[in-house]
Amino acid sequence: MASSGRFVRTLSRLQAAGLVVFVAMLALTSGCDTKIGNGVVSTSTFESLALTESVDQQAIQVLSDKIDLLKSISPTTVEAVLNEQQANSFPLGTLNLAPGGFSSVLIFEANLRAICSVDLCELGTCQLTAPRVQLHYNDVGFEEELEAAGVGEPFPTFSQSVPSVPVDVSRGAGLGGDRWLVSYEPRSRSLVGMRARDVGYRNVSNPNDPDDPNFGRGNGLVMSVIISGPEMQSQLGLATQPRITRIFDLGPDPSPGSNKHRLLVFFAREVLREVHVLELEAGVRPVRTNLAPGGGNENVWMLNGQFRRFGPAGDQPFMTLDEIKLLTQEVDVDIGSFQPIKVNTDGSALVFDSESSQFLRLKPLSEEDVLNVPGKFPGQGVVEVAVQTSVIEGQLGSRGSAFEFTEAWPHPENPEIVLVEERSNTVLAYDYTLPANEDNAYSVINAINMTSNRRDPFGSAGGGVLINNEEPILLKAEEDILSNRLMFDRGRDELISINYETGTVVIVAKRAAFTNLTGVDLADITYIKYTGVERPDDMEGDDMQSVRVWDSSSSSLLKVLLEIVLEPTTSINVGN
Repeated sequence: MASSGRFVRTLSRLQAAGLVVFVAMLALTSGCDTKIGNGVVSTSTFESLALTESVDQQAIQVLSDKIDLLKSISPTTVEAVLNEQQANSFPLGTLNLAPGGFSSVLIFEANLRAICSVDLCELGTCQLTAPRVQLHYNDVGFEEELEAAGVGEPFPTFSQSVPSVPVDVSRGAGLGGDRWLVSYEPRSRSLVGMRARDVGYRNVSNPNDPDDPNFGRGNGLVMSVIISGPEMQSQLGLATQPRITRIFDLGPDPSPGSNKHRLLVFFAREVLREVHVLELEAGVRPVRTNLAPGGGNENVWMLNGQFRRFGPAGDQPFMTLDEIKLLTQEVDVDIGSFQPIKVNTDGSALVFDSESSQFLRLKPLSEEDVLNVPGKFPGQGVVEVAVQTSVIEGQLGSRGSAFEFTEAWPHPENPEIVLVEERSNTVLAYDYTLPANEDNAYSVINAINMTSNRRDPFGSAGGGVLINNEEPILLKAEEDILSNRLMFDRGRDELISINYETGTVVIVAKRAAFTNLTGVDLADITYIKYTGVERPDDMEGDDMQSVRVWDSSSSSLLKVLLEIVLEPTTSINVGN
């Protein structure tokens, strides 16, 4: 992977980058169309993102830091000791856990095995009366919650390699529903759901008192073991517990009158060569919601998971890997390394098979669909090619099975899915309205613009063009801002903005902008969320785009304020 520190710069790329810089400088100097031989250079502008230059607001602000996080877990430990303590934190997702039902980022502190939430301060400022970081479960509370569900795991944790998935599960007709985060606990091989409860759930009266009976036992966050590792083994009839590689939200069960919600679950090939549908169903369960003396049981909405089997004998999975292998005609199948993403037109799961180097669509069959697919039953899956290897190689060059797609998200305007290929440092777009036998993928950001030709407003040698040998490792923001997507380059410690319309990459903030605030040597942004427009204090300046990022290096939540700026666009038409 990119973290191996590959040096991909070549002389030809640098020469090409130099040509782009030379042409761009000529165009910017002239301010109009310029002829170069038989080529034409034209300039215009596009809307990009930059750190705000407001005199009233710092562009990057610390909303909470490592001490806030660790103090919420160990409130009686003095700050000097906490300051020397190492933290290992990463985000699980977003839930409405902040005061007033506002959003928080749910954080897992892996060293202490604690689950906390950090207020995103969506309104621009945090509420002064409430702590910015709340502890929900400490290591003991996490373990007890699993034990209550019959899972005996003394050192529970959450997986970073299997992304948590948000799902909206209905309680039933007229009863509303809940937003759950489904996370994978790899030691017990269990799936765990977590949700906010707006009515008191084991609330802590004094967050600085670890002797409070509710301390580390929920504090507003409901945890539900959806299905344990032993239950998976039993339901699937396996000799050993299967290891999960990916979870995908397939959406509500379309069957009339059903309140069930479906997940696609992918497993490690060495144990189970099948893809299965896990049906989630919400139901009430008596739970002690206040562990203090005098507290009693209440009915609390929890989740239960049951694998759905198909066929007359109820023994068929959603899909087998052999079905995929029959389609691809390869020796094996590997669809466990890419996080599947939904294709909006039919609800199918887009997966990448690294053995055949092509994208596939796994689609559940409707009642009508099965009429044309002998041997299949409603709800089962069929597989079809989405993007052929030849199309990918046409954009990236021939790499055999070495493609590594790491990020994906829906295009903000077009019926497309944006795909990041890490080895080539290229961003593609897949047009899912076109069949696989057409050229249905194209380059949005090419390798030169992603690596050697980034716009650097902070000033670098070479007329604002960055040439750097550090290999990009990219993490996407959760939302778009206009026609831009923020990404953090973990290889170079840079926050960048990619523009869909121009294929341009602009550096928004460099390492020092973060480390000067956090006091650590590196930045490691693992969560980027757009929280909306924020008005300057003087009410006279331009609106600012407000973003929240979680820096795992410093275990800090940072507020980043951006302005819309006009960047020059340079286009080149080279004639014969």
